[in-house]
Amino acid sequence: MELHSLFPNPMVIDYYSTRDSVLHRLHPVAKLIFSIAMVCTLVYLQSLPLILVLSALVLVLFAAARLPLGKALIWSALPAFFVVSIVLFLPLIGYSWEFIAKLAIKGVTAAWYMFLLVLSTPTMSLGKYISRILPSWLSDAFLLSLRYVFYFFGEAQRVLTAASSRQGEGIPWGRRIKLFGAMIVNLILRGYDKTERVYIAMKSRGYTGRVNLVSDERFRVRDAAYTALAVVIPLVLVYLEKVVMLWLLP
Repeated sequence: MELHSLFPNPMVIDYYSTRDSVLHRLHPVAKLIFSIAMVCTLVYLQSLPLILVLSALVLVLFAAARLPLGKALIWSALPAFFVVSIVLFLPLIGYSWEFIAKLAIKGVTAAWYMFLLVLSTPTMSLGKYISRILPSWLSDAFLLSLRYVFYFFGEAQRVLTAASSRQGEGIPWGRRIKLFGAMIVNLILRGYDKTERVYIAMKSRGYTGRVNLVSDERFRVRDAAYTALAVVIPLVLVYLEKVVMLWLLP
């Protein structure tokens, strides 16, 4: 499987984020608050059944937004890889397999909520409100990273393909490590060159240190209701974990 297929590219994001559904019509701020609230709730919860409730909820929201659940599962491979790489050695220091399973489910579910946000909200609309919360240099870095992270995956795939075609099969491990190091250096140099060219292009178009975004979206009753869910759902789940789940334990 190619690297860039493990994450939605800009064309895919633009295609799905401009579709029409109940979720797409919500205000970006409401969706941003909801996704952040669900991720924070995931971090807090320790009960596996309640964590799975949030996993089921995001899948329902994917269906309501008419987003591709199958592709979301494929895109989950990348965050799942990072989660597994972190939790892989936890059994060696005494953590239980249940704890590790909960961490893995939390990580993938949190990625789903971020996918839901990005795939149901146009990038520029989302960027406008993020720029009001974060410093300009950080919000601009977020917008540019969202666009050019896919360029990195594409370049990495091309370098890997070129290396494989030149070296063939049966490469000794020592040689593979050297090739991997050379590939990383190559990617860094290509990334630096791309950064320079993007900066020159932005300066020629009047970039002054801040990306100016405009939007005429209004915050409506339905947006307030969705934002209220971002408060009600965490409170209910925390109550269930702290009171009901403890009461049910022997």
